[in-house]
Amino acid sequence: MKNICLHFQVHQPYRLRPFSFLHIGEDNHYFDETANRDALARAARNAYLPANRILLDLIRQYGEQFRVSFSVSGLALDQFQEYMPEVAASFRALADTGCVEFLALPYGHSLAGLKSRREVTRQLTAHADAIAHLFGQRPTAFCNTDLAPGNVIAEAAAGLGFRTMLTTALPGLNAGRAHSNPGLPEMRMLLQHGSLSGDIANRFSDEEWREWPLTAGKFREWLQAMPQEDEVVNLSLDYTTFGERHPAASGIFDFLKALPAEMLTIPGWRFATVSEAAAAAEPLPAAVIPAEGLLQEWLGNDLQQDAFESLYALEKKVHACDDPQLQRDWLYLQASDHFYYMSTRHLGDGALHRQLSPYNHPFQAFMNYMNVLADFTLRIAQCPDRQKTKVHERYTIEA
Repeated sequence: MKNICLHFQVHQPYRLRPFSFLHIGEDNHYFDETANRDALARAARNAYLPANRILLDLIRQYGEQFRVSFSVSGLALDQFQEYMPEVAASFRALADTGCVEFLALPYGHSLAGLKSRREVTRQLTAHADAIAHLFGQRPTAFCNTDLAPGNVIAEAAAGLGFRTMLTTALPGLNAGRAHSNPGLPEMRMLLQHGSLSGDIANRFSDEEWREWPLTAGKFREWLQAMPQEDEVVNLSLDYTTFGERHPAASGIFDFLKALPAEMLTIPGWRFATVSEAAAAAEPLPAAVIPAEGLLQEWLGNDLQQDAFESLYALEKKVHACDDPQLQRDWLYLQASDHFYYMSTRHLGDGALHRQLSPYNHPFQAFMNYMNVLADFTLRIAQCPDRQKTKVHERYTIEA
């Protein structure tokens, strides 16, 4: 039996407002509420709500034959509850069908797994608690932020009882098979199928692409031509692929609606959640693969590395201060997006840079972030002695 895993990534960062040197020590309101509310409303209107309605209709039509998985960042969950509770309700309706799995991931959509096993353990625990509270299921599978691989987060997750990891495509490993980690024999690892995921996420509406237009029937033919030994196809997509990156007029929603009917006609194929596909697969051994070489977009230049190191130098002091608002800001400041905006990789393409970042220049993103971090550092230093305690192993924020 071959498995098709549809996995959708849902994330909204808390975007920073302009924060100058003059704000340091005078103003601890870091986040741009208007920009965050507007971005969520746009994504919900164009992508989340219509796509959720389609998935719910497909589950009603096909029952347990159609199954999907989600990873929804803790920052997105917080914004749903703060700005648009109806979005959280639409995800809860999907959870209630029993045909949707929610994966755990670092609550703050962070890269904490590169620096601190304790911090990433805290965040995985906080996120699993939030998923259980909001959607009525406790995750048994997980992924790192942006599907980044990493042994630290895998070890932390294994210690929490997780048994399946979904990660990005990795050089030298067959994405059509499950893999085991020699250091964690109880954990199975599934890999995103990079090219097929990219065909939908990046190329679907590109009229210059030689495969345009991409139909569900053509996609079925591609999957039928896959090697016989392959057991799973992991299509991991940013959920804004549907309706925002590719507008409704491109036919992206029609593609999603037609996909189950096409795929379920193939004998020996089924839709499965990430955990189901991992449980059914016979894993191949995989080498221990560090994440560092695959994170150039986030940590590939000196600005990014300076900001990243400065942030995580504060970890112990943050968790020694029993201040829920301080800890919440700490989570939001860890979002990988802040470091992504400092990337210089797309600087030569002005249009692409504007599409990927709210800042005019990576150095502007760096300076704004470091000004916020300077104020945040002052707040930590001012933590009253009565609020200081031993270092917490769990967040004191509410789920």
